[in-house]
Amino acid sequence: MAVFTHQGMGTYSRLLQDARANKQPIGPQHHLHNRQLKKWAAKEKNRAQLAKAREAKVHKAQATKAKKSIQGALERIKNKQIAVTEQDRLLERYNQLNREKLAAAYKVEERGLVAKSAGNGL
Repeated sequence: MAVFTHQGMGTYSRLLQDARANKQPIGPQHHLHNRQLKKWAAKEKNRAQLAKAREAKVHKAQATKAKKSIQGALERIKNKQIAVTEQDRLLERYNQLNREKLAAAYKVEERGLVAKSAGNGL
């Protein structure tokens, strides 16, 4: 019986050394280690997801801020266009009235069919 016990202890010793060399949990507590490892891995994964979510939130906030800025700029441009268009329209109307005034001043009333003298007009 001593031989069988010695062989069994040798196998057990070899398993322990192999487990230590591969940094595997030793003994009947390995299920606790696995549970702790799973908890730790889940926490790390959660932290990574939260970091990505924070980064995405920052980028989304920047995009929203940029969109609002662009919308504000477009609104200001539109208002400026309306004001400029109104000014141009008024200026064009003013110029048209001036042209009409000048045209009216240079208008000659037709006197009918009067024959002009021939020659140099003296």
